[in-house]
Amino acid sequence: IELSKRNRDSFDYIDLEYGQYEEDFRICSAYRINPETKQLEFSYPDPNATEPQEPVYQKPLTEQLKETQQAVAELTLLLSTMTGGM
Repeated sequence: IELSKRNRDSFDYIDLEYGQYEEDFRICSAYRINPETKQLEFSYPDPNATEPQEPVYQKPLTEQLKETQQAVAELTLLLSTMTGGM
C-alpha cells in the first residue's frame, strides 16, 4: 500500500520468478540487494566456523554452480577436440 502512494520512478525493484533462488534462500544466512549492481547477493553459513562471523555476500550458489558446469562442459569439449575425440 505504501509503495502504491509513491511515484514509480522514485524507487527501484527486481523481479524474481516464483521459486527462483529457492534453494539459496533456504540455505543462506542472509541476503541483500547490492545497491551498485542491483543484483541479489547471498551470505551462506560456514559449517566450519566456531563463532558467528560477518556475512560475506556473493552471487547465488545456484548461479555459480551453473557457471561452473558450463565451464566444465566447454573444457571437456575443448579437450575432446584437442585429443581428436579419444
